[in-house]
Amino acid sequence: ALSPSIVGLWELLYASATDVSSLNANPFFACGSIFQDIRSPPEIVNMIDVAPRALSILPPSAAAAVDTAFRLKVFTRAVVRSQTRVGLVFESIGGAPLSVLGQTIGAAIDLPKLPLPLAALSGIAAAGGEAGSSGPGYFDITYLDEDMLIIRQNAPGGYFVQS
Repeated sequence: ALSPSIVGLWELLYASATDVSSLNANPFFACGSIFQDIRSPPEIVNMIDVAPRALSILPPSAAAAVDTAFRLKVFTRAVVRSQTRVGLVFESIGGAPLSVLGQTIGAAIDLPKLPLPLAALSGIAAAGGEAGSSGPGYFDITYLDEDMLIIRQNAPGGYFVQS
């Protein structure tokens, strides 16, 4: 089982991983907050808030009136490999609107989850597979206390500092 200390909602403060740092290279959407939700283990949900990049060129009052944001979600299943290594099985993706044209939506409207059938083709087993115990998806816990979580992911590599 996962350590009780890791259970919680963690917000990303810093990432050296290129797959995360390249998120803001998208010309259409700007990346906002990134979270890792480990409140219901063994499920781990990675969440990325995005908004139309065009909002950033508007004056603040105009941007607030048309504020639109969306939360992308990647659902994984954690499999403990050791005290410091957590295997991951990527199961589905989903999302939820946070705001539309200045109106806050909240998390009450989750879109249906879409399974990740292509995951098995890339060597990551689908739900119920063995990838979490022996496959390529995992992270190592480098540091953990009640206020900070530092993990190192496998390929493409990188460190994540979360609080």
